[in-house]
Amino acid sequence: VALVAAACQPVAPAPTPPPPSTCDSSSQATPTPQHPVDYAVVVRHAGWSAPQVTSFTATSEADKNAHVAQLQTTETVLAVGPNNILTAQDPPINPTNVTYPDFAQQWGLHPSPGGDFQSAWDQGFTGTGQTIAIVDTGVDLAHNGLSAHITAGRDFIADPNGNGLVTGDPNGHGTHVAGIAADNDTTGPGGLGAAPTANLLAVRVLYASVSGSDLTVANGVIWAATHGASVIN
Repeated sequence: VALVAAACQPVAPAPTPPPPSTCDSSSQATPTPQHPVDYAVVVRHAGWSAPQVTSFTATSEADKNAHVAQLQTTETVLAVGPNNILTAQDPPINPTNVTYPDFAQQWGLHPSPGGDFQSAWDQGFTGTGQTIAIVDTGVDLAHNGLSAHITAGRDFIADPNGNGLVTGDPNGHGTHVAGIAADNDTTGPGGLGAAPTANLLAVRVLYASVSGSDLTVANGVIWAATHGASVIN
């Protein structure tokens, strides 16, 4: 699975919605009784088809190490880190005000200063047979250029266990990203993505405020990787 560098970075939690924990989860935090730290842990167990994500709260380094040691008695601990609050970078303008330019105006797809995608398309590299997971705020499943080749994946915001499916995109960021990846709008206004014949898999891990947690993002990435994604954004 190719994992595209995530457009996320640790930031202060937005006031709405509230962060997943009231604990101090900054990447440099040291757990203390006054400032406990919430940790996300990726574990694998014999017989499991994929790793899973769990969490614990520690009040000291010794407490953290004890939690990890306890987990290691039954699982293999693959990664441990503070359960940071993340936000997507560069959210788009209000989707109701977006106008989609025609291909001639999509300079990023053209030769310098763009990526010169036409030369790849001419050789048949248009994304056929690939599945791109958009791990984000969701995707507008009715979008003209996306609806024919997108599958609704799990929604880890509506249900932290991922029991529900993506139904849309309350922000627009995930739809924006999906369009850059694989828009194929032949009916108008005619947007085109980098891999217009690829399949898309929508996985929601961010709130409408474009924020979420390391734990939620990890759950979304693992789910996508084990459900057919060949590229994860």
